[in-house]
Amino acid sequence: MRTRWLGLGALLGLGAAAGLGVSCDDPAAPAFSARRAELLEAVGPSVYRPAYQRFRDAVGRLEQAVADWDGQPAEASAVRAAFAEAMTAWQGAELFLAGPAGSSLVYVGGLDLRDSLYSWPTTNPCRVDQVLADAGYAATDYLQTSLVNTVGLDALGHLIHAEDGGNACPALVTLNSEGTWAALGDAVVFTRRAAFAGVLVSGLKATADALLTAWDPAGGDHGGALAAARGYDGQRDALDQVSWGLLYLDRQLKDLKLGLPLGLDPDCTTEACPEAVELAWGDLALGAVQANLQGARALFVGEHPGQPDRVGFDAVLRDEGAGDLAEQILAELDAAQAAAAAVQGPLADAVVSRRAQVEALHGAVQALTTTFKTRFVTVLNLTLPQEGAADND
Repeated sequence: MRTRWLGLGALLGLGAAAGLGVSCDDPAAPAFSARRAELLEAVGPSVYRPAYQRFRDAVGRLEQAVADWDGQPAEASAVRAAFAEAMTAWQGAELFLAGPAGSSLVYVGGLDLRDSLYSWPTTNPCRVDQVLADAGYAATDYLQTSLVNTVGLDALGHLIHAEDGGNACPALVTLNSEGTWAALGDAVVFTRRAAFAGVLVSGLKATADALLTAWDPAGGDHGGALAAARGYDGQRDALDQVSWGLLYLDRQLKDLKLGLPLGLDPDCTTEACPEAVELAWGDLALGAVQANLQGARALFVGEHPGQPDRVGFDAVLRDEGAGDLAEQILAELDAAQAAAAAVQGPLADAVVSRRAQVEALHGAVQALTTTFKTRFVTVLNLTLPQEGAADND
């Protein structure tokens, strides 16, 4: 992997924000079509908001499950199931970074909400345990003052999937070397895990609500801003920022979620690095991959599952005489989703013992992302972030 990111909100567009990448001010570029304008109008209500609502609904169920949990690992099945539902819902929305979920340094209307909800790959389970040990989560301003790697889904997942009263810190960390953790005892650790989880899920709920409000026509109405290109450098800029979500499949899915565990990344110095799998608990990592691909399909066709069919990038391609490319991308999406379904999980086991299955998935995703970064961008005259423009593998 050539780049590591402090936050995924800053992933897709740093080069463009700095004035780099393919220019969208080409005087030879065609006029912005009515179909493209329809896409900008439709993507909020047909793709973004339904995905965010699904996540918010799942967080509500997770909140109840956390409230019912006493912190005992043996009693965690219900809260883990609710967590899996919420995580899968969010993974389906991970590509939707235009606007409030995205980085305030990159995206128009960005509020950095994604990293507050889920900061992977910036995670630190040891730091989460340190907060538990000193009960720092009990501070009234904890959610407002904490780093992203001690809040959100990643921190909550660590707490509820712990199998015993141990911690994730090395032996030489003060928490262990001075006996701080051992002095707590399992009963206190379990009680604090439940309390800490309650704080974290309240933060998830508040942030999910803020995200929905930001897209609500009666609230922040970012969908209206996107449709009218308010605050953007024109409609082309607005369309570019929506399209960047498709690059999640390249940097995050292909390289980090699959390539690194497979040993295809220089950061992995052995044949495989199963410990680098995104979610170490159960079979959530493979479900995340499948949800990412479903999110990519929703963004490309402009329709979230269960929503009425609206205009997407495929319709724009057909309208502009590139129906063959639309069909190619849909076929490549089909192939990637089929390859993901064929992997026998857990993913951490599969990269070692069923490697060919994961390599086939990686190859299918690579074919798809290469098309996105080459023909798709060229035909629609989109602006890629500099990193995306330079990396066509």
